[in-house]
Amino acid sequence: MPSTAAADGPALLNRDVNLYDPGDNIDMGTAILKNNLNRYNNDLAKALTAYYAGGAAVTDWGNLRADCRRYVWAVYNAAMMFKDGKGPV
Repeated sequence: MPSTAAADGPALLNRDVNLYDPGDNIDMGTAILKNNLNRYNNDLAKALTAYYAGGAAVTDWGNLRADCRRYVWAVYNAAMMFKDGKGPV
């Protein structure tokens, strides 16, 4: 994410971003995820894939690295559990 934050941070947050500051880091990650959700019409799986592996990975799900598939699957499932009011088990 450092390269994404350096490129997109000021534009998404309208300010400079220090990724070593916990508040800035959370703000930046949230802004990138929100931007990805807008870009991919609220498709959470695509937004998470782009967040983790970059936008080019979104169209190539079958060839994603195993770590990316695990990340997307785990975060997606946790989000669905929270949505249903269950939280992670």
